[in-house]
This record gives sequence, C-alpha cells and structure tokens, in this order.
Amino acid sequence: DGVEEAPIGGNVRNVQHYIGIPLNAYYDIVSKDFISLYAYAGGTVEKCIMNRYQILAATDIHHSEDVKGVQLSVNAGIGVEFRLGRFVGLYVDPSLRYYFNNGQPKSIRTAQPLMLGFEMGFRFNL
Repeated sequence: DGVEEAPIGGNVRNVQHYIGIPLNAYYDIVSKDFISLYAYAGGTVEKCIMNRYQILAATDIHHSEDVKGVQLSVNAGIGVEFRLGRFVGLYVDPSLRYYFNNGQPKSIRTAQPLMLGFEMGFRFNL
C-alpha cells in the first residue's frame, strides 16, 4: 500500500541556557615576585532564560517551558598563578561547586549537585 508508519518513541534533547551573577572573595596565602597562591570562596545566582525540549523522531516535536525561580550555588577553591611578566600570568584553579535544590529543571546540576571544576589559562593584570 506504500504507507510507512513512523516508529513510536525517539530521543529527547533538553537545552537549557542560564545567565548569572557570580560573587567571589579571594585571599592571598603567598604572594612573591613570580608566584601567588590564593584561596577563594563565593556563590552564584543564575536564572534559566531558555528551557527547550526536542523529541527527535520521524516528526520532530519542539516544546519550551518557562522556569520559575533561580539556581543558587556556592563554590570554594585554591589557585596558583605563575607570573610570566609584569602584566601576564599563567593560572590554575581547582574548585568545588555545590548547586542547591531550588526547583530547577532536571539537569546535571540536579543529578550531581557537587561538582569538581578545573580552570587554567592566562590572566592579565592591569
């Protein structure tokens, strides 16, 4: 008869975009001419500005939902900066971050609220 039925089911994709304001305090443990060792702690308030679902099947289905409230998190870490010149340094910042349960949509933040972070890069001091 030439008519094919689409399979039932499919993959679900969820895309979330957050915008936030971080606030951190830093404490210099050691500060020498070529190296600095420091500790920091703080928190972030984030708002989900997009929460979109897409079901990938024979016919794609798109759905967006507004997210109420904000995502709160706290973080703490240590860092070291190696100064390469008067205004440039190479830094390494391992940290821990905890995301509180604030009624946000399911994501890696709700499934695994305690996360280990690792940043590395160049820092420009003016």
